[in-house]
Amino acid sequence: MNLTFLAFFVTTALSGETNEGFAPPQGPAMEAIQLLQSAESQTEIEEIEGLLEQAVTLLGPQSPAADKLRQALTKPAEIGDLRQAGNEVLEMLTFVPRYEADLPEGFPTYTPAGVIELKVYPKNRRAIAKQFFTLFGHITRNQIAMTTPVRMEFDRGKNGKLKQESMAFYYGKPTIGSVGVQGNVQVVEQAGEMVVALGHRGSRDKKVIAEGERRLRAWLAEHPEYESNGNLVVMGYNSPMVPAKSQFFEIQLPVKQNSAP
Repeated sequence: MNLTFLAFFVTTALSGETNEGFAPPQGPAMEAIQLLQSAESQTEIEEIEGLLEQAVTLLGPQSPAADKLRQALTKPAEIGDLRQAGNEVLEMLTFVPRYEADLPEGFPTYTPAGVIELKVYPKNRRAIAKQFFTLFGHITRNQIAMTTPVRMEFDRGKNGKLKQESMAFYYGKPTIGSVGVQGNVQVVEQAGEMVVALGHRGSRDKKVIAEGERRLRAWLAEHPEYESNGNLVVMGYNSPMVPAKSQFFEIQLPVKQNSAP
């Protein structure tokens, strides 16, 4: 995988200038950041506990960020331990992914690390293949600029283990190129997509992805108004030129609103 994402880095470097950075996230995670920042200046343990509990409620019980806070709150209360947990989660939530390429037109910004959220993607066009270098050759021949993230779809084999089925590059705009089969590449157009996403900082492996899927399915179990609508997806934002501790990706499940009464 490292060689393929080295190609990602090279392609990005050759595709021209990018914007200066990602738009900042919005929503409950940003409110949780304010609560955790307030907790840093509190001297009474009851005040710190109250602020951390509010943050847990905002972040949702299935999220890794809320988990870390809840674990600290269930232990015998000590100000130092609570502050440490709050600071660790604050660092998680305020992490900004390294910007190496533009997002496709109209795409939502990244989901903060440790957070689970719903997000909606607009109409898009993407090239799909089994191998990275097949896609690399496709966009090179067609002079299509690289974008981020790179989409990877997973399924479970007969043994129940996760297996990557395909990889896709998004076009910068849905008006670029044309849909259809071009050699070993299939270009498709999607009207839009709703997903439940988990942001993750650090190295990507199947164990991490499987744990992310577990959390997302637990989220769905607590939100019966939504149901799964496709295979597990990983959205990779970075090349291997970015240090492992600063790598960023999202684990996603496509969803739709449940029509059942």
